[in-house]
Amino acid sequence: MRRPLTLAVVAGAAALTVLAGFVNHVASSADRTVTVLASWGGAQRETFERVLAAFTEDTGIEVDYQGTTALREVLLSEVQAGAPPDIAILPSIGELAEYAQRGEVLALDDRPAWDESSMHAYGEPWLGSLSAGGREEAVYWFPVKVDLKSLVWYDAGRTDADGLAPLAGDGGAWCLGMGSDATSGWPGTDWVEDLLLQQAGVEVYEAWARGEDGSWTSQEMRTAWRTFGELVGGEGSGNAVASLTRDYGQASAGLGGGTCALDHQATHARGAYAGAEARFVPSARLFPGTDGTPRGWEVGGDFAAMFRDSDEAMELMRFLASSEAQILWAAEMAGEGLPPPLSAYRQAAEASQEDDPVMAEITDTLWNAPRDLCLDASDLMPPSLRDAFYDAVLTFLASVPEFLSSEARLAQLLGDLEELGARTPADFPWLPSACGLP
Repeated sequence: MRRPLTLAVVAGAAALTVLAGFVNHVASSADRTVTVLASWGGAQRETFERVLAAFTEDTGIEVDYQGTTALREVLLSEVQAGAPPDIAILPSIGELAEYAQRGEVLALDDRPAWDESSMHAYGEPWLGSLSAGGREEAVYWFPVKVDLKSLVWYDAGRTDADGLAPLAGDGGAWCLGMGSDATSGWPGTDWVEDLLLQQAGVEVYEAWARGEDGSWTSQEMRTAWRTFGELVGGEGSGNAVASLTRDYGQASAGLGGGTCALDHQATHARGAYAGAEARFVPSARLFPGTDGTPRGWEVGGDFAAMFRDSDEAMELMRFLASSEAQILWAAEMAGEGLPPPLSAYRQAAEASQEDDPVMAEITDTLWNAPRDLCLDASDLMPPSLRDAFYDAVLTFLASVPEFLSSEARLAQLLGDLEELGARTPADFPWLPSACGLP
């Protein structure tokens, strides 16, 4: 009776060994998959996924891309559930700073596999170097792609650059849309930020972007809001109210459709200008209260940060930070007949200029203009203050004539933002500087 029992035990042990091997194989395969959370859809998603496929072909590491327009909500819920993505790519540095403060996003320069030569290829103000979570200054993110703002686009096939100034005072001439799902209002914050930068200069802008007391209620801030209202709520004041329910992409498309003549938008808007011979001028050339010369350039970006520590995630981060990945993405976009994404990696940015004179001008402005690049201030704020800023823009545009005729009403709007900013926790890790020369 012992022999069959022995055989049964041996057979059972062998089965367990096979099963353990299978489980280990499955776990190993799962470990070789990296999840990436971002907001890109449509053509941007398709071309970015082809870049990720090239990474998989080269390394054998699978990448699970998860795209959502509710980026903040999805990421926050996943982090709170203890199941964050390996890598998240988002425009809000303020959100990333909060995660870093809580130790939920990883410092890149702690990772021995991080390629410092790639890191140093990014000049100011792009790298996320800050003190957070009780530790010394560290780098937490880098930009996968960037946008040059402080631009006004027009259709060179319909309007000469010299004829733009008379249009700027006509509110109906602007392509104006505030709709953007959960982040509606952000296009208006770009107006306020850019006006403050061009009218008041880098020092005033920096103080506000660092959360300094009194920044929201300063005379310079009030002037920026009033100028915004006068430009978009002038003769065509109905445009301001209509913008509240108009998607920002739909508004930009009006440049090609002939329903508007001027678009204050970043470089990413080029893809919406089908039918237009889209060209741009610096916004300072058309803004009142300036000498027509930019005092700085507002910029934004989509920043990659690592939420789970693994060799595979680190390898993908290194790839995304490389000029090779960003050149490949630009080529994929161009292959679809779409404007390429702009890179903060100079070698990648210059490689995407070929046969694209507008891109060449954008790149030249980004790298060679003798003025500071200043990160979008709302992107640096704590999310609660940023969201209140979005809402304040919508409130302002709903009643532009009333705000322009009542100093008290505008003072109340800005005072509420100042009060909310004052309630920001003392340990919130504001970026030490929002501006810098590339």
